[in-house]
Amino acid sequence: MPFEVPESAFAPFYDTPVAFHGARAGACHVNLTVDVMITEDVPELASDAIAPTAARVFDILFPASSWRDNTPPQIGEWVRYGIPGETLWLKVDTVKRMPDGDFSLTATWKPGRKPSW
Repeated sequence: MPFEVPESAFAPFYDTPVAFHGARAGACHVNLTVDVMITEDVPELASDAIAPTAARVFDILFPASSWRDNTPPQIGEWVRYGIPGETLWLKVDTVKRMPDGDFSLTATWKPGRKPSW
């Protein structure tokens, strides 16, 4: 008898709202808030850098069912992530799909970088 875990069992992990913003082809825009699981990864280190970088890398995971746009998240879109005392503007670097279809993104924050609008 196959065992299926209901999607609701993982709902407590996806408890952090982040807002996706970006321009799509054809003058279409995405402005969407999604509850995600977000964790800070190891700092981005460039092997040829003269000094350590201040960039921060975040892993963003969420169920495909919570993405309410016709097209999936895309590289280059902005993610607004609020932490106590500040708002971080992250830029999506990678978009992958998990074996079950859920999304796995990597986004980077760099000092002074934010959307031009």
